[in-house]
Amino acid sequence: MVQTTLYRDRIPIVLDLDDYIQGKQAGAHDSLVNRTEHHQIDLWTVLPDQSVPVHIHPGSECILIVLAGRADFRLAGMPFEVKKGMLAIVPSGTDHEIANNGPDPLAILAIIGPGPFKTETKTGKS
Repeated sequence: MVQTTLYRDRIPIVLDLDDYIQGKQAGAHDSLVNRTEHHQIDLWTVLPDQSVPVHIHPGSECILIVLAGRADFRLAGMPFEVKKGMLAIVPSGTDHEIANNGPDPLAILAIIGPGPFKTETKTGKS
């Protein structure tokens, strides 16, 4: 029997994202789902009235998929309203931020790549 793998020398990974989405946190919470040398996948859970401050990913593109909720999103200073089922592509080095002004938790799957996986805020690196 041939085993299919998603990545060389790795076992396929299957995750139930509801396990991440339902985690109630005191602040906007970033859960690392998976990281390889090529990409990083994070799940952001942002409760009502919480936000993810303006930041950039130098050298990496960021694809954001809204899994639940709605929010105000700023990309390169331009405002957008995003909601479940929407996707945003953030070019490398482009500032972006998100605020959950809705009544429900916001869940965003972020796919960042290629590495290295750096995030820089207005106050410096994190």
